[in-house]
Amino acid sequence: MTGELTPHEKQGIGRFVAGTVVKCSFCHERVDAGLQPACVITCPTDARIFGDLDDPNSNVRGLIRERGGRQPLPEKGTEPKVYYID
Repeated sequence: MTGELTPHEKQGIGRFVAGTVVKCSFCHERVDAGLQPACVITCPTDARIFGDLDDPNSNVRGLIRERGGRQPLPEKGTEPKVYYID
């Protein structure tokens, strides 16, 4: 390990305080500016997809439909905005 920050870490370093837990905000400031979240653009395998779940014609909604995307722990009723796709 070189001790250098990854591009993802550089995106949010100013928000973090040592010893505290931080919940993902999907980089709301980037999304508000019309950009993708840092984890999406820095993922070397394109394993993360981000888009408008409210738009039935969006790429992300199509991917969820086509590949059987599912929310984690649906029985909890929390309706997360994260989907897993096999």
